[in-house]
Amino acid sequence: MTDTNPAKFTKLADPDVSLRSYIVSGTSAAEMEMHWKVIRQKMAERNILFDEDEGYVARLIRESVPEA
Repeated sequence: MTDTNPAKFTKLADPDVSLRSYIVSGTSAAEMEMHWKVIRQKMAERNILFDEDEGYVARLIRESVPEA
């Protein structure tokens, strides 16, 4: 059943609200490439980060801070 009450969704139209989500994978990028047949660049475009990468925390923070 879908809730169609518009009052519940009024904040979703707020231009000051945004959502960006990430996945931090404990599985290596090489293993993901092998099993899923997706190259690292495509995974990066989908915000999949790898804890094996030295700069993943910095990237997560840098891209999560709203632009002024």
